[in-house]
Amino acid sequence: MAYNHRWCESGESIDFPLGKVVCVGRNYAAHAEELGNPIPDKPVLFIKPGSCAVSAAGDVALRTDLGVIHYEAELAVLIGKPLSR
Repeated sequence: MAYNHRWCESGESIDFPLGKVVCVGRNYAAHAEELGNPIPDKPVLFIKPGSCAVSAAGDVALRTDLGVIHYEAELAVLIGKPLSR
């Protein structure tokens, strides 16, 4: 099932394309420390393709043939209008 945006209240589909997902990394110091990663002075920005998005309404299957899986969830927010100051 392909991901598509939906309104929170009604669940109705929103016809906005899903492009790249901009992420902020290393902003949770305890997790970075747990993995032995350095904790930077500023959060690290990176992008993921739109194909990485899944709906929170369904199940997410994790593969069992890859050994130990370290997973985390990301919350994405769709901003429907231009940002300005």
